[in-house]
Amino acid sequence: MPNTHAKLHAHPTRPDPALAIPVLDRDQAILAFNQRVLDWAHRSDVPLLERLRYLCIVSSNLDEFFEVRADAHLSAARIRDHKGLYTAQSFAALSQSTHALVEQQYHLYNAAVLPALKRQGIEIVSHSERDAEQRRWVKDYFEREVRPLLIPIGLDPSHPFPQVANKSLNFIVRLTGLDAFGRENDISIVKVPRVLPRLMRLPERISGSRILFVSLSSVIRAHLQDMFTGREVGQFSQFRVTRHSDLAVDEDDVQNLRTALRQELEQRHYGQAVRLEVASGCSEHLASYLLKQFDLTELSLYRVQGPVNMARLTQLIDLVDEPRLRLRRIANAGFRLPCEQGLRSAQRCHRQPGGASGAGVVPGVGIGTWRCRVDCGRRAKMVASKAARAGGACPGKGRGRSSGWTPTQALGRT
Repeated sequence: MPNTHAKLHAHPTRPDPALAIPVLDRDQAILAFNQRVLDWAHRSDVPLLERLRYLCIVSSNLDEFFEVRADAHLSAARIRDHKGLYTAQSFAALSQSTHALVEQQYHLYNAAVLPALKRQGIEIVSHSERDAEQRRWVKDYFEREVRPLLIPIGLDPSHPFPQVANKSLNFIVRLTGLDAFGRENDISIVKVPRVLPRLMRLPERISGSRILFVSLSSVIRAHLQDMFTGREVGQFSQFRVTRHSDLAVDEDDVQNLRTALRQELEQRHYGQAVRLEVASGCSEHLASYLLKQFDLTELSLYRVQGPVNMARLTQLIDLVDEPRLRLRRIANAGFRLPCEQGLRSAQRCHRQPGGASGAGVVPGVGIGTWRCRVDCGRRAKMVASKAARAGGACPGKGRGRSSGWTPTQALGRT
């Protein structure tokens, strides 16, 4: 009898290339998702502050994307790899897609969202738009809150380029003249601490009927000259570098997983640079200097017309109390989640023994029901129905007759 099994293995069937199913590019799919998020910021039927929120969400998503997904493509481009999943071509395609997305994002921010905010009396005023009284307030704020935390770092052979933390705001400044020690170092770096708020609201007495904000980067730009006594500030730009921050811990190779994770978390702020963001007006000299310091190419450079970290504009959304510019809260038909006091009462009742004739916990209703984050009438009615059949008492409400139960009481309303 012929060995058909051996024949099958001797001549395997090759799949027809024409019938092969194309595989989606994971990274391009992530960018396509963020394109759909950005589309919500385009919609005029979305409340204005929510449109700004969608822009911030896209920025936050791109930060995470570069921190986790971009390094493999960039590494392949550095060694000019043309085979495999990550290649120089994949990095070029990735760069083209992200540049297009960022360009759309900032165009929408400057051409649509900012003018719409201005029509609503909400503005982020630049230094040239501030009047004398507003400039005095900004200068006082800079001297009192900002300048004590800024330390310019002059670069020379004995002071190399400093470590710049992941996604931190920084300034690069080109100077003329000699420093206090007679040196001709022309490049200085100003690192901005994260503790400083990125947006400050001007007081009402100098804002009139409008809601006015000033950005931290604008405040620092306006007073850079004050930080370099005896020298002239020439070119300058804000910049922000994004670093590879994915954790790479092999559980089989490490003896102490806790220590290995701690070390990875400490080092993730200073991983390999994968993206450089600068202001649109940054000179070629300063941009090339930064690219060289971070070992990046032109494809990793992003010039933006606005804040280099748009995600921090969520502070504006939080500081503006205008319900008409937000999404309307959905009515909950009279039901609401249990308050903190109700949860504590439910926890105490849950720990006590008893049932229908005991200390007051509803039979068959665990503490998970009271912790439930789903605010729906059906669950409330279910809890009330069980309590009514058991004749128990509502946690935190004392014992009572079943007729006294309501869905609102069942959710621990106080």
